[in-house]
Amino acid sequence: MVSEVVSACRQYKLVPYRIKGFDHFEKEVIYLPIQPSETFEDLRRDIAVRLLKFTHPTPYDKHFSKSLHVTIVWRNIVRKFDKIWHYIQRKEQPDINQYLLRVTIKRTGLFGGWRILCEYDLLQQKLLTYREAQSRAVWETTLAILRQILPGYKPDSDEEVTWLEKLWKRLKWELAALERRTTKYFGKARKRLRGLARRGWSGL
Repeated sequence: MVSEVVSACRQYKLVPYRIKGFDHFEKEVIYLPIQPSETFEDLRRDIAVRLLKFTHPTPYDKHFSKSLHVTIVWRNIVRKFDKIWHYIQRKEQPDINQYLLRVTIKRTGLFGGWRILCEYDLLQQKLLTYREAQSRAVWETTLAILRQILPGYKPDSDEEVTWLEKLWKRLKWELAALERRTTKYFGKARKRLRGLARRGWSGL
């Protein structure tokens, strides 16, 4: 699984996105909505397609649609929601251009919850261990690379994609996803048939 994520990430380096305004899911979560660039969407879909052979596809995997966001508040806020939302609306609405620097792979902890298994650093183009991912020195190296790249970089240049190019990309990912799902199911069928053959099933 980790190698598949790394293989997908190696094709990308600087991945822009935008944070604009505030939003919420019902009265349970308040968040900053993310407006992904075309490069961001490409990376997310490439990872999703590669992981289909390890997982049962969800609607997010199948349609590549998910509300990308940065959570602000989400625990036990139903009763306090109106006050919190009113307070946030009086604040200056964020409108920030950002860059995706790392892709995090998590695992279930021994006592529930999640912890970082490893991270792929897009700018350093390397897989980081948990300790490296938490290192301030390693993080400063990433930021130093970002500062070198940004002066000559146009963050909106990758948005100039025609509808035909978008359609072709969508079809390419759909076909790749179908191929991976088919391969997984045929692999299970072959294993089942081999098991039946070993037990002497005459139908073979």
